[in-house]
Amino acid sequence: MNSSSADLSPFAESDLAVWVTDAQGHCRYANHAACQLSRYRQGCVADIPPEQASALQQMTVPLPDGGQLLLAYDNRQQQQQQQQLQQALLHGDAKYQQIFNHVAVGVLHFDVNGISTDCNDSLVQHLKLARTRLIGLNLLQLGGGELRAAVQSVLDGKRSLYEGHYTIEHSGQILALRAKLIPIIVSGVVSGGIALVENMDAQRLAEGEHRVSRQRARLLRDQTALGMIEWDADFRVRDWNPAAEQIFGYSREQALGQHAHFILAKQQRELIHTSVLEALLQQRGGSRSQNANQTRDGCIIECEWFNTTLVDESGRTLGVTSLIQDVTESKRAEQQLLHLARHDQLTGLLNRAALAGQVQEAIEQAQPDGSPLALVFIDLDGFKHINDSLGHRAGDSLLCQQARRLSMLVRRGDSVARLGGDEFMLLLPQCDAAAAAELVQRLSGQLAQPCMVEGGEISVTSSMGIALYPQDGTDFDTLLRCADMAMYRAKRDGRNTWRGFQPDMLAQVQRRLRLENALRRALENNELMLYYQPQLEIGSGRLVGLEALLRWQHPELGWISPAEFIPVAEECGMIIPIGEWVLCEALSQLQHWQQASHPLVRVAVNLSAGQFQQANFAQRVQQLLETYAVPARLLELELTESVAMCQPALAVSIMDALNVLGVKVSIDDFGTGYSSLSYLRRLPLDTLKIDRSFVADIVEDKEDRAIIQAIISLAQTLGLKTLAEGVETEAQLKWLQQYGCDKVQGDYFSRPLPAAEIPDWLRRSAAAVDAAATEGYCI
Repeated sequence: MNSSSADLSPFAESDLAVWVTDAQGHCRYANHAACQLSRYRQGCVADIPPEQASALQQMTVPLPDGGQLLLAYDNRQQQQQQQQLQQALLHGDAKYQQIFNHVAVGVLHFDVNGISTDCNDSLVQHLKLARTRLIGLNLLQLGGGELRAAVQSVLDGKRSLYEGHYTIEHSGQILALRAKLIPIIVSGVVSGGIALVENMDAQRLAEGEHRVSRQRARLLRDQTALGMIEWDADFRVRDWNPAAEQIFGYSREQALGQHAHFILAKQQRELIHTSVLEALLQQRGGSRSQNANQTRDGCIIECEWFNTTLVDESGRTLGVTSLIQDVTESKRAEQQLLHLARHDQLTGLLNRAALAGQVQEAIEQAQPDGSPLALVFIDLDGFKHINDSLGHRAGDSLLCQQARRLSMLVRRGDSVARLGGDEFMLLLPQCDAAAAAELVQRLSGQLAQPCMVEGGEISVTSSMGIALYPQDGTDFDTLLRCADMAMYRAKRDGRNTWRGFQPDMLAQVQRRLRLENALRRALENNELMLYYQPQLEIGSGRLVGLEALLRWQHPELGWISPAEFIPVAEECGMIIPIGEWVLCEALSQLQHWQQASHPLVRVAVNLSAGQFQQANFAQRVQQLLETYAVPARLLELELTESVAMCQPALAVSIMDALNVLGVKVSIDDFGTGYSSLSYLRRLPLDTLKIDRSFVADIVEDKEDRAIIQAIISLAQTLGLKTLAEGVETEAQLKWLQQYGCDKVQGDYFSRPLPAAEIPDWLRRSAAAVDAAATEGYCI
């Protein structure tokens, strides 16, 4: 057989690549497999360089004519790294040497005697030995028989695998190693081998971490309070954790394979249709939503969903993972908080903040065509006395009943709010002055109807103020202020009525505010003073007492009437310190007169409700009497009828304590309030003072005369004295004398005098009484 005459037909279809070269190394024949391996066309075999053919050869058969038969097979893809390493070891090529040094697997080369000749950096790192310690080792003499057998197998031309342990010398650390041993065959002859060494500890560590990670994920799935559902690309359940079981009531077995619609409420199924679900699959990252869901037993719950699309390394969508939280209770609590933020807790009506928002909306709707709207301020008359006498529970019950009445009586579209205490507010859209007046007239009558409280009936009237948009204001605060001013005018005008806002009210409110601020400084600036009005006995004309009357002279406003500033003091809380000052000033003046040896006479001092009802009031009076060294018989305290009857039992106990001290107590303005005769007869009183309103018309008004006659008769029955105030004419005096009134005071005898003028008046009065007695005349 020679290169030109050999019968090569058996190799034509062989998978084995076959070349035939002549003595000069030129290719004379190549079968189909050889052409594919060398990447030359069949007709161009003469162009195949001899070096390429020899580079691919794995078996060489010499021919008689000097040519060669070359045999090879296509194992380059599987042996690529091996060939690169072989080339690096055999030829020292820089490119392949770099691959050898930087491949992640530890590589050791050994020769036909099993002696290591080279290793890469990765092996040095794996074994933690210097390269010099690794070069020159005889592998056939290392380790146990398994390693020697594996090395020998490679030297015999076979691949082998070794798994064992290696102990690091300086640390004693034991490494688990796996080595793949591959023979190096050159021209059909084994020239050595390479060992590809892996540190199995790192792999096992990675596997352990992966196992722990899977366990952690499983624990998170099973123990988290959040429901966790994994859906496939068709939105059917692929995984379902215990929290999802608890939220929806379906076990994992019942849920697997179910479509997402099975836990949606009916109305949500129409909203979350197929296209919505498909959109979830297309998104990247996470999304958040809140849905109405349905549990296995049919309950509707509100759930918050956090959805994340699952995508593999190639970008293919695998499904969606959902985290679910049942927010039904928190949603309900949020709605309750929102309700509380906008509504009064006691009555359930709107609060001030919510009303302000509605008023602003109503104004915006009314602005285009200038439609009117009304704001009505309602205050219950005398509500404080109900709270004080019957307690806050009774007061709350009354407020709730009145709130229900208001809600039922207003028109559809009107709003009712409670501002606080006994103050209510109405918003009346599309309402002019006439319509507002008609409504408040009707409300006034209904609110005055009796309410059942604590088993009894209580009736309260109301004072109302009306402000109109746009003439009285164009915003909530202004309209509220105007309605408030109108309401206060209704209270000043007698209560149980209503008033519309008028521009002059603003000036009055401003004056009231100025008075309040000035009153707080009046005491420290010594602007207050006491005047004294004599009280005389009708039969003898003898002076029997002086009433201390408070006066205020402001440096800029001048003299201010008590009728104006006393109500301001009561409302702003100044009445108690002012009342204390009055009592101290009166006792100090008595002390002065006593030390100056002036005739001693009893001084009557008016008390406010707050002052009289203070804790230990009687003890305070006793302390002041001792401080100023004034006999108790010279002090008389005056209470209005309403103060005495507000808390009758308390009034009786305080008066008893004052009576023990020797202090006289009288009822002022008797007949203007309501007195319980059963309590009146128990009060340790000295005098009933007839209000000046009855005395003023005693001559012309027979009804006033009848009332005065009845008061005097009642006092006589109870063993009390009577004193008529405001006597200004002789005719009034005669009528009072005729009916048996005991004492009088008024401008007919003397106007109120400053303390400095009282001694002279006393001397003149004594002289006049003596002269009248001499002439046989008395008043």
